[in-house]
Amino acid sequence: MWCQDSAQTREWGHGRQEVRRCFCVHVTSADWPQAVQHWADLQCVVLVERERTVQVPEGLPPGATLLPEVTQHFYLSSLPPDAPRLLHAIRSHWGIENSLHWVLDVAFDEDDCRVRRDHAAHNLATLRKIALNLLRSDQKLKVGIKARRKVAGWNEDYLLRLLAAP
Repeated sequence: MWCQDSAQTREWGHGRQEVRRCFCVHVTSADWPQAVQHWADLQCVVLVERERTVQVPEGLPPGATLLPEVTQHFYLSSLPPDAPRLLHAIRSHWGIENSLHWVLDVAFDEDDCRVRRDHAAHNLATLRKIALNLLRSDQKLKVGIKARRKVAGWNEDYLLRLLAAP
């Protein structure tokens, strides 16, 4: 088996350099009979390798270097083996995922919730996401999600307007 397509991106930000490499292998029923049988519409297997190097912090001796951290992530895809497209899709997905969790933690203190019994944690997570969508739907109040949540707790008219929104 060999790599049919590959791509690479390089980014600097937040005191680190990150290089992402994507390798794709086309999946055929001849080469991967069990995989094709178990995964509907399977087109390719994707390897994304992330190499992250953190900027040398102050206080280390001159010339000191930090070793890069390399991680590998494997994906199954129903898309054809187009490495640049898949690399962009995977990166975009994690950006969305990270921003959602960040908002839920900042506006709803989700990480501090210690509810663990039965289905309560899942039910509360669902309610938080419904509340987040309702708060985001309001375009009249020009403040952040956390502030909108507080206003909804203080002002019944605003709360009813959120709940009645189409």
